[in-house]
Amino acid sequence: MSDLIFDEELPKDPFDLFSSWYSSRRRVGGRRGAGAVLVTMGGRDRPLVHCVRVVPLPDGFAFFLHHRSSIGLALAIDPAVSLAFDWSEQSRVVVVEGRCDRVSAVEADAYYGRLPKREQLAVWAGGMEREGVARDEIAHSVAQFADRFAGQLIPRPTYWGGYRVIVSEMCFRQASGDGVLDILRYRNAGYDKTWDVRRESA
Repeated sequence: MSDLIFDEELPKDPFDLFSSWYSSRRRVGGRRGAGAVLVTMGGRDRPLVHCVRVVPLPDGFAFFLHHRSSIGLALAIDPAVSLAFDWSEQSRVVVVEGRCDRVSAVEADAYYGRLPKREQLAVWAGGMEREGVARDEIAHSVAQFADRFAGQLIPRPTYWGGYRVIVSEMCFRQASGDGVLDILRYRNAGYDKTWDVRRESA
């Protein structure tokens, strides 16, 4: 069970608290990036739910995918998003609200260049997806791109890139041993990168 956070220990910046919780999570899980649930609307009358790998940034979050995917198409219509990080094994949940902007080509190139070769090839093959295509056909595409880029650096396809979440609200939820849910809600005050924070319980 995680320790409670007392008022005098509350960081003024929610990203400081997220960094602390994320570091603790990595010591337990050891993942590259953070798995999260992403919710988009995309002009529909119901939310679309996706699982994505998120890269924490000093002042936001980023994720990378095909611009022609269902997520990319939804964000092109409505950039509003929610992210949820479920760290139940530590009795913690973080929920983020905000909107998305595309990252620069330079930032996308830098992230893509750090991916393992097999994932870079999968990015190329994924961009060729069509409805109803068989897994074997995708695997064949990966092999074709492996031959095409043999002995050279694999460039990033232009239809794949990143999105940065501009955060308007972050909510940290932590269960205690007495069954009380401690909630810390940070809202962007709208100026000079300051945040209003409120403690709640449930």
